Order: sequence, then C-alpha cells, then structure tokens
Amino acid sequence: MGEADIAAELYGARPIVGIEIDEQIADRARARLGRDALVIAGDAEVWHPEAALAEPYAIADLDAFANPYRALAVFWAHAARAARIVIFGTDGMRLAIMQQKKRTYGPLPDGQIRMGTPAVNRHQWAHWWTSFVRPYLVDLVAPATISSERKYQRAHMLYWAVVVDRTVEPPAPDLNPTTGTAAEIASVEASLLEAAQSGNVPAAMYWLEHKGGPVWAKPGARAEYIPWLDDDGSSDGDAERVKLR
Repeated sequence: MGEADIAAELYGARPIVGIEIDEQIADRARARLGRDALVIAGDAEVWHPEAALAEPYAIADLDAFANPYRALAVFWAHAARAARIVIFGTDGMRLAIMQQKKRTYGPLPDGQIRMGTPAVNRHQWAHWWTSFVRPYLVDLVAPATISSERKYQRAHMLYWAVVVDRTVEPPAPDLNPTTGTAAEIASVEASLLEAAQSGNVPAAMYWLEHKGGPVWAKPGARAEYIPWLDDDGSSDGDAERVKLR
C-alpha cells in the first residue's frame, strides 16, 4: 500500500485495511492513517486472517510494482465482499515484455515469464488488457459480472478499474402449504372446482382437461370415471349429469 498517501486522501472516511511488505513503509502508513486503520506488514499475495472486516469489502485497490493479480486472487478467494465492489489495479507487467522481444507471460494470475516468439510478445504488448487481463478478471469474478470498466496506459503501465456486481438470484418460491405458492394454487383449484360443481360448464371442462382427464374427483377423494360427452361426442350442456365426488 506504500505510505498510504492516496489511501488517506480517498478512503479516509472508510475502514481501511492495507498490506505493505516493507516494515518501515508500513510504519509510516500507520502514522498517516491513524489508529482506526489496520496496516499489516507482510506479503499481499498471502491471506492474513486479521484482514477480515466486520463488514464486507466494497473497494479493493491493488497497487503492485508489477503483478497485482496474485494478490487479487488471494483476496477474492478469502475476503467477504459487498454485492457491488470496485476493484482498482496497477499493472506494470508489460515492462518485462518490452525489454526483451521474445519474453512472454504465462496465464494469470501467476503470469510466469517464459520465452516465446516475437509475434506472441507483440500481441501481449499490444493487447494486454483485451486479450489477457480482462478475460482473466471475467473468469475470476464469475458468476458475478463486470458491469463497468475503465483503463488507461502510460508507457508500460496499465491502470484499470472494474465494478463487479454479484448476480442476485430470484427468491425461491414459498412452497409452504398454508402461506406460499402451493396455497395460492390450491385456492385457485378450489374456486375452479366450486364453479364446476355449481354448473359452470367452462369451469368443469377446464377441470376435466387439466386436472381430471377422463377421471373426475375432488382432490384427495376416490376417483370415478364419469363420461362428460354424449355417445356422439357432443355435450347437451346438462351440468347436472356430472356427479362431483
């Protein structure tokens, strides 16, 4: 996190957890942020249990010398996150492939340096965000989604930000037999049955088609086949011929 000058300016009103590998720099960050902030002297690529907050994280700012993705992967695997979280990344990885024309990176988050071809090197240099970083982020946060993104490049540095929204599942239907969807269905079916019993021909025919088929009975009662149509296939409209049990 460095000496926390940016954190103090931008996040001073929020609970802050920062990780800085240099102990002396961590001390200066603590002095700047005050006692309400938690500054851990350690490696950000390792999860520190004390970094767990009482409330979920709404912002993650990964300001790395080169590769922010190993720390991001650790954070994503362990930290409780808000339904919407904003993630900032400072990425200096393109410097290595700029310095040697056959040097390329393996898959993120590790991004191990390996020797490749000038063609692959040029492709990574020119399309680092679109072909490598963004696809990695999309896969990392799934099933949540990236709803907004910003990025810009300065020399070999890539600065990016994404807004990640957790997918909200619709509530499961209430199947409680007295209060939920099942009760509503039972109420409709009871009304339909009452209408059929009172001589409502369309209601009786609907019940036969969708509930009774060739067998007519109240729900839970003994089923008995009673023909609805005359022998010639027509109905005489006499609802009293149908005995509902």
